[in-house]
Amino acid sequence: MFRVNSIEQFYVIIGVFFEKILPLIISFVFIHKMSETQYALWILFFHICTMSISSIDSPVNIFFNKTFYDRDDKRSIPIIEFRSIVSILIITFLVSLFYSNSFITSALVLLMVLTSITTMSIFNSFRFRAKNFTYGIRSFVRFFIFLLIMISVTYFRELKLNDILISYSISNIVSVIDCFNLLLFKWKTITFFSEFINLSLYGLLTSLLSGIEKIAMGTFHSNLLDLAIVGYAIALASSPSLLTESFKKYLSPYFFKDFNEIGFYSKDSIKKTFQGLIVLTIAQLIIPIFFYLILEKLSLLKESLIIENFLVLVLGFSIIMSFYNAYHFINPYLFYKNQSNKLSMILCFSSVLFLLILFFPIPSANIFVKLILAKAVSVFSLVFLTYKLTISGFRKSIH
Repeated sequence: MFRVNSIEQFYVIIGVFFEKILPLIISFVFIHKMSETQYALWILFFHICTMSISSIDSPVNIFFNKTFYDRDDKRSIPIIEFRSIVSILIITFLVSLFYSNSFITSALVLLMVLTSITTMSIFNSFRFRAKNFTYGIRSFVRFFIFLLIMISVTYFRELKLNDILISYSISNIVSVIDCFNLLLFKWKTITFFSEFINLSLYGLLTSLLSGIEKIAMGTFHSNLLDLAIVGYAIALASSPSLLTESFKKYLSPYFFKDFNEIGFYSKDSIKKTFQGLIVLTIAQLIIPIFFYLILEKLSLLKESLIIENFLVLVLGFSIIMSFYNAYHFINPYLFYKNQSNKLSMILCFSSVLFLLILFFPIPSANIFVKLILAKAVSVFSLVFLTYKLTISGFRKSIH
């Protein structure tokens, strides 16, 4: 059972705001300092980074979350199965090399992934140790350094992909450099190896599905302008994501405390989650359109990326995201029950469903219509099947 501390939640919201706003700043501010090609490349490579980060962050932070309340040493941050992490980093480098044909860009992608994992693990530790004020301050420092570097670059020339990767990496390092001593690297584990692989696969698949349209277009659709248009529409639709992330990160410690104490979500947790989802759904449907109209009024839209019925594209992605938000609050119980392998199967099924619909010949449907339709069906199947699996697992646990 928990009570929401408004001050603590405010610190978390501030921390999440500055932690998650960087991609939005690129899409709404610095996009005017980028060519359409460079923006499209950023969309593609940022998602490659996201998939790599998720495949490492999922097992590392889930292990931390599950063991936190049973450990005497609350300060240390175990980075488990480092041998597996090294393997993921090598694959990330090779994938980046395939898409970029540049050793330097691939190395910078690797650096961004490494520093992001470090920063995210330390920030997660702050939240679990109820150091939400520290989290908020560190997150702001990271944001400020990132902004300073980006402004400095754009003052002299046009912004390029490598500039963004460098800005991310430097800001990640500087914001938590004095906390590196908290990290405890474990080359291998005996008891957690299979779960690490399952969680890593889950992290990869969930990030793949969340941005599968970007990877599909970057791989199978040669027009980078179309990728930039889709990326811009998704950025607008993602404008309420800061609220979702704040809510998710604030509730996560309480969820796992419930699981340890009563074996499932408490009634209070369910009530708060349900109320929060109603607010998030309303925000998800209203904020992107409102934000678009404000940018239009202020002449801050990237006009070269605004196509006919662009607002419909934004609304379509917003509706899909309103369903996807529920997924974040359904799946923690399955992690606690070590059922990430089943989640991965659901994600794999939903991803295949997306590709089948995308490549299915639909008369008079352009690439954007097919993307919306494929994403809607895949996300609905993900949420529905995850909900059924969670309820089924709980029923089995009480018999």
